[in-house]
Amino acid sequence: MPLIEYSMTRLSTFVLHNGKLRRNEEVLFPLHNRVVRFADGFFETMRAFAIHVPLFSLHYQRMMRAFELLLLNKANFPQEQTLLFDIQRLIKSNKAFGSSRIRLTVYRSGQGYYLSDKDDIDWFVEVYPLEDTKFTTDTKGILIDVFRDVAKPIMPIYSVKVNHATFYILAAQWAKRNGYDDALLINLKGHVVEATSSNIFVLLNGIIYTPPLTDGPVNGVMRQFLLQHLSAEFGVRVNEESFDEKLLSEADEIFLTNAVVGCKSVLGYGQRRYYRDFAIQLIDWLNKKLKP
Repeated sequence: MPLIEYSMTRLSTFVLHNGKLRRNEEVLFPLHNRVVRFADGFFETMRAFAIHVPLFSLHYQRMMRAFELLLLNKANFPQEQTLLFDIQRLIKSNKAFGSSRIRLTVYRSGQGYYLSDKDDIDWFVEVYPLEDTKFTTDTKGILIDVFRDVAKPIMPIYSVKVNHATFYILAAQWAKRNGYDDALLINLKGHVVEATSSNIFVLLNGIIYTPPLTDGPVNGVMRQFLLQHLSAEFGVRVNEESFDEKLLSEADEIFLTNAVVGCKSVLGYGQRRYYRDFAIQLIDWLNKKLKP
């Protein structure tokens, strides 16, 4: 299954809207709503195993950063443990006791044009059941190439998941039309930044490279977790270092990570083909470490 695709066919029966449990069809947005007109806000995606949400504290920290970057008032947003309890309540209400993808969306609730009359927020949470009950890796790996039509700017707001996802939408459409499973984005300096929904790690001669935050990738929760543990758990050196497409051609292995899929191994970039031994070890370790 391509990394850039998630099944959206099984919608939540229930959603959380400003902390209240409601049926999905009851939540409607008027045309003047800022999330409709301007995509004014951010979102967060998480993986749940039954009601266990791995790395939730890191997700919450990133949400707090998004509030600061987007100048949103967080006074009415739940505290960390209250929000976790609400999400677990939503999972139970939807009977998603296997595994699920959680999507939390925050948006400015004010009215007006670019200048809103207030910075208060509304928020909602959805649950999408997943077939896999653990992190898995593809049998063959995925095919990728570099999307060069639009470069991603290096700006602090793009370190979080802002609602306007134009770069990723265009890259994902380009990948699909050209027969790839995912696409890599580059920044204005020509450095590789990330894939459409994940961070990138490149293994070469026993060293793992990943783009630094100064190159403009999303500050991925799984990326943060791996940077904390890879060296100690696997005995490899990890460099946060800028690189271009040349490193992709020289690499021994490439893998993509996010909090929902865990890790996906890359089979090929252009005509280049890779090993996937480390990615398989990593998936096994993630399941032991994060799955209850």
